[in-house]
Amino acid sequence: MGVDQDDTIIRQRLRQKLEFLLEDTGALVEPTDADLQSYVAANPERFRTAEGVPELEAIRDVVTREWRRAQRRESSRKLNARLRSEFEVVVEWPAEQEGATTGGPGGS
Repeated sequence: MGVDQDDTIIRQRLRQKLEFLLEDTGALVEPTDADLQSYVAANPERFRTAEGVPELEAIRDVVTREWRRAQRRESSRKLNARLRSEFEVVVEWPAEQEGATTGGPGGS
């Protein structure tokens, strides 16, 4: 339909919706002990101390927080991949202002 072409408000709403979808991936289920133990086993360097990797009960809060973060990242990655496969992605850089530099192509 092309309704987003050259319509700033619609483009902003689309961006807000995508941001909301990405943030909504935080509404995940509670991890089980098996989930957390698997996460620790797959990432022991993140939890290792001089004495080794502590028991789950000693580091449960940290492991849960990191597990949730990893789940959100994976959900965001999957959503991003799905959106890229279904929609055309166009990155627009703001027009350069006189005397200003941008991070866009050709900018510094």
